[in-house]
Amino acid sequence: MTNSIQVTNPYKLHGQWVFDDPEVGLAREPFVAGADAMIDLATAYIVGAGDGFTMLSSGISFPGHPVELNWIRDEAGGNVYAWEGKGMLGWLYPALLKYFDSPPGNIYVQVKASELEKDGSQGGKIYRLLAGTGEPSLAASNTLAES
Repeated sequence: MTNSIQVTNPYKLHGQWVFDDPEVGLAREPFVAGADAMIDLATAYIVGAGDGFTMLSSGISFPGHPVELNWIRDEAGGNVYAWEGKGMLGWLYPALLKYFDSPPGNIYVQVKASELEKDGSQGGKIYRLLAGTGEPSLAASNTLAES
């Protein structure tokens, strides 16, 4: 099985975490119902995270993923996940199924600082990195460490 990792660049718009993925028709897709609070906590150490940060996520464990979200239930067309180490619940939108055939039992996440695009925009596109393709290492020195 291929280890597929999504790379997003969430940013804040009017105080709300959102991301863009024109490849699947998403623009300013919001994180709501607890998922926004999870992002706040995960990015607390990143200066200027609201201007955009890099988030790696996968349904398959990968090196350097300090956040593990566990599927709890489906709800209101989306899915509720728990960050059990922090006692948090977050609802992930139905757009999750644009990236997975079905809701994964676990979602593994790593966040790190990122730079704005050269034109000053937040970016927000999603790219897929496939393990073993010679892409840059997924290990990062600027990642969230569990306490």
